[in-house]
Amino acid sequence: MRLNNSAITTTTTGISIYSWRGFTIEHNYDYWVVVPVRHSNATATNKQCDVGLGYYAFAAGQAAAMNEFIGFRWTTTGGLLAVVETSQGGAPTSQTENINGNAPYPDSVSRDYGILITDDVVEFYVNGVYQTSISRPTGSWSVMKGASLPFLARVFNSGAASAAATFDIGEVAVSK
Repeated sequence: MRLNNSAITTTTTGISIYSWRGFTIEHNYDYWVVVPVRHSNATATNKQCDVGLGYYAFAAGQAAAMNEFIGFRWTTTGGLLAVVETSQGGAPTSQTENINGNAPYPDSVSRDYGILITDDVVEFYVNGVYQTSISRPTGSWSVMKGASLPFLARVFNSGAASAAATFDIGEVAVSK
């Protein structure tokens, strides 16, 4: 599926998709999520793309903060982040690790983005190569509060007009 197929650059415009099925997260089980992604114009400013498991309030708008999210984020400045966001205990937390040092990977190359989710840590992989890990927030019983999360992909432009960028999402695999 291509996100932003017509390469829209309009301010505060975006698209998001959820999987119909949620993936039940159970204690003491590991989950492996793999998403092939190919992007164009990775250096385009003022756009963001999120790919992983999670959800947010659609009514709050495309750029709304995530309520629960574990995945990859292409930032408005060309960065690629590993992200764990949760509102466990009522206080939202966002933990990120910069994977590419804000130097975008080359355009139009498909890569497999992998996420290994355990009770205590999330590991992030690109083309099967370990990149970084993020531990569960202090005081939380797990890395997420949701018992079931759908696959989520979204692309949106920020408050300034974006340069054209598209993201192609391939066949998503979630294994327990």
